[in-house]
Amino acid sequence: FYKYNRESKESWEGLNVLFTGIVIFSISSTLILFSYADSLVNLLAPGVDEKTFKLAVELFEIMSITTMIIGISSYFIALANATNRFYLASLDSLIINSLVITYCLIYKENSNIETISELIIIGFSLHLVILLISNRHIIFTNIRFCINFKHEDFTSPMSKALPIFIGYVGAISS
Repeated sequence: FYKYNRESKESWEGLNVLFTGIVIFSISSTLILFSYADSLVNLLAPGVDEKTFKLAVELFEIMSITTMIIGISSYFIALANATNRFYLASLDSLIINSLVITYCLIYKENSNIETISELIIIGFSLHLVILLISNRHIIFTNIRFCINFKHEDFTSPMSKALPIFIGYVGAISS
């Protein structure tokens, strides 16, 4: 995609398959993380007291939504980078930090971790909205759901990205 001008709808099919895969994977991962939050917290922090466990499960459930938002955002960040709009990738940190810092300054003694977690989700969501708006011309003209996982424009780049993906999964799993 970086090397070629993608003007025809057919040339976008590989990217549309990737988009569809990201959406399916992100939503599925979010549902799994949310549904099994208590088991995952128990696995990650065995033996914590009941109050801490309940808070951790609640925060895990709240933050599981970021899996979907970040997954979908990453696709649109890649499109923004491909069209030389690199500043869009860094906006999430600016938005999230601004929300959290402002909240903590206003509610100094009364701030709580649940609200901060919700502000993080709001920040990621705002970033996704900005990405969608900034990529609207591409979205309306080229992005479609497509499940042709055998399309050459999808399989060729994926064969090169597979080792990176395996390394990524291994890194976050350990």
